[in-house]
Amino acid sequence: MRNFLIVGLVLLVGLVFINNQLWAGDDTGELKQKFEKMATEYAQAIMNGDIEKMYSFYADDAVSMPNYGPTIEGKQNMIKQETEMREAGFKVHSFNLNTMDV
Repeated sequence: MRNFLIVGLVLLVGLVFINNQLWAGDDTGELKQKFEKMATEYAQAIMNGDIEKMYSFYADDAVSMPNYGPTIEGKQNMIKQETEMREAGFKVHSFNLNTMDV
C-alpha cells in the first residue's frame, strides 16, 4: 500500500510538472514580443547615438570583446569607449536584430 502511494505521488508530481510546461509554452508569443520590443529600442538607441539608452540594457559588470581590439571590462569603461568613438565621428546607419526563436 505504501509503495502504491509513493508511485501515485510521483505520478501526480510528474503530471503537474508536465502541465506547467505545457501552459508555459503559451507565453512564448508574449515573450517574443518583449524581446523584439527590446531589440527595436536597442537598435534605435545605437543608430541615434543614445549612449545612455544603449547601455541601459547592460549589467554593470558587462564585458565587451571587440574584434581586433582589447577586451573592455565594465559598463562604465564600455560607455567611455563608445563616447570616444562617437566623438571621433563613428555613426551607425543601420542595425537590425532578428528574434529567431524563444
